[in-house]
Amino acid sequence: MVNKWVTVGLGIVFAYALAIKQMIDPEPGLAEVVSRYYDKDFLDKAAHFHHQRLVLFFAQTGVVFGCVLFLSSRWGFKIARIIKAACRNRLWLARLGIISLIFLSISAVRLPFTLAHFYLAHDYGLRQDRLSAFLLDWMTMKLIAWFIISVSMLALLALFVRFSRWWWVASGLALGVFAGCYILATPLVIDPIFNKFEKLDNPRLSQRLTGLMNSSGVDVQNIWVADASRRTKRANAYFTGFWGAQRIVLYDTLLDNYNIDEIVNVVAHELAHWQQKHILKGLLIGVIGLLTGLFILHQILTWMLKNRFRQVSREADPVLVLPVYLFYIVSMYLVMPPANWVSRQMEKEADQLALELTLDTNTFIQTSVKLAQQNLSEVSPAPWVEAIFFTHPSNSRRIMSAERFRGTQPRGEKFSFRHGHER
Repeated sequence: MVNKWVTVGLGIVFAYALAIKQMIDPEPGLAEVVSRYYDKDFLDKAAHFHHQRLVLFFAQTGVVFGCVLFLSSRWGFKIARIIKAACRNRLWLARLGIISLIFLSISAVRLPFTLAHFYLAHDYGLRQDRLSAFLLDWMTMKLIAWFIISVSMLALLALFVRFSRWWWVASGLALGVFAGCYILATPLVIDPIFNKFEKLDNPRLSQRLTGLMNSSGVDVQNIWVADASRRTKRANAYFTGFWGAQRIVLYDTLLDNYNIDEIVNVVAHELAHWQQKHILKGLLIGVIGLLTGLFILHQILTWMLKNRFRQVSREADPVLVLPVYLFYIVSMYLVMPPANWVSRQMEKEADQLALELTLDTNTFIQTSVKLAQQNLSEVSPAPWVEAIFFTHPSNSRRIMSAERFRGTQPRGEKFSFRHGHER
């Protein structure tokens, strides 16, 4: 038992060490990059915007953890037993009732902060949807999240009852398959709930992108345009799905405000994700992390049953939903730094491959600057902010990497950047 805990502890320490390394060892030269591409007015506006977002995050986190502490107290377990009694010992219904209570409680305490983020984005000109439309989207997302969490929790608890010793292995594998199915379903079922998608209808751009795909060796059949402009003014593109359901999605705000060279540069980055199978790699890493978390949860539940903590003594007791769900909430915060570190490595790799594919460093930098300005990005955050919260390398790091790549090219190399861009 001690050896198991030592192994898990060392793994967690290593994961956090990767994130902490960036906090204490910031890359030199970033300030110079920022000063070359951004003016003081933009930097001040972006800093003020993101400072308010950070304050809201920590305030929300404090309230959520307060809710977690209450639910983990005697009062929380007492409420769970009231639900159990009301369900007349119908175990599945009792578990679902407790799951729903926790889900509604956490959603309710987060809602004021969600609304604050909505109004903040409106104040800074980043959103343009109505509150009624926003709330409808929010409720739809919550309904989907409730379904996913309920199915996952019920399956996990059933496996805990059936396989008391190795349930955490069975649960990790089962949830990994479930996550894979969700990724497959997202572009086909989930995304169309929130956006309308149309196939890219721009012959000149399609021709350029087809050439790019041929150069990359990636066979992509689906490039779609999402009507993101009805909600946001931000520009973006993303890669989603796998096993025949994969697609690249461009925001219509990207098509409206960027020339063909810039869009090709963005798509090259998404093709790099596809080429490197980043979704599958991320899923595999996620399953490994999930197994680690479930093993820790197994130790916690075993201890609770052995010591009859809060009068829990049976694997089938629906009250066990409380520690399982609360562990899930806390773990989502704890895995943020290592998970974001992994994401940043994949994004860094995609940037590098996109540059190698296009040999267009100038357009890469120009596009990065335009995206940062349009999205009001924090281009050079404090190292600890980037280490904990950023899924991508900061804008200044990406520009610096592009400049280094340009320095590795033969002198006199002709880049494809042109002042007379195609539209």
